[in-house]
Amino acid sequence: ACGGAAPPQHTTLRTLCLATLARVAAEVAEGAGGAGGGYAGRAAFGAGAGSAGVVASLLRSRAGGLLATSLGTGLRVGAGVAASEELPAAVIGNWPVTTLGSRSYVPTRTAEGAWEATGAGDDFPVESAFVPSEYGDSAERTQARLRQVLAGRFLLFGRRLGGLLPQPIYPSDDAASVSPLWFASRPKLPPMLLLTGGADQVVPCDQTTRFAEAARGAGNDVTQLIFEEAGHGGG
Repeated sequence: ACGGAAPPQHTTLRTLCLATLARVAAEVAEGAGGAGGGYAGRAAFGAGAGSAGVVASLLRSRAGGLLATSLGTGLRVGAGVAASEELPAAVIGNWPVTTLGSRSYVPTRTAEGAWEATGAGDDFPVESAFVPSEYGDSAERTQARLRQVLAGRFLLFGRRLGGLLPQPIYPSDDAASVSPLWFASRPKLPPMLLLTGGADQVVPCDQTTRFAEAARGAGNDVTQLIFEEAGHGGG
């Protein structure tokens, strides 16, 4: 699965992502006996439908990075998680959203290395595009603002428009049930390459770091590539 922001000027980066996917897909298909034949389309390469399944490309899709990490962790909204053999062969997430939780969207690392919940927006190390200054004076107001934005932007506008949920309900578990972050610690996930911007105002770099650390803690092969000082989709 490959998805996320890939502006036109990043032709080289996009080509690299797709070439990597094509190589991994070919190796997987060969290892599965060369089943299928795959497909090639607009910004997409596919493997045969062997034991590792089909590699799906979601480049340039709305919230494509979120969809890619959801596929990679086996997240199925309202239907549990996919079995390991149903996961894609590999995942490349470009500046991916990995959580829709207001308390986990902008995590803060303590001096001891633990992750704390989203605090006041005024204290964020990188200003958030979603939290104007009038909402940033407290953790409570910041989290309420994030719930409003995340629900409207990523959850509640229906599947036909790219949303995960078709009805206006923000999950009572602070969106843990629809967030790849909370499934990252399952073993036997596909290898992942996650591209992030150190100054991303849309998807905080630390959010991806927390996801990558959780996945690696379960023995998974997850690499995070950070473009220092880059914003969302930049590098």
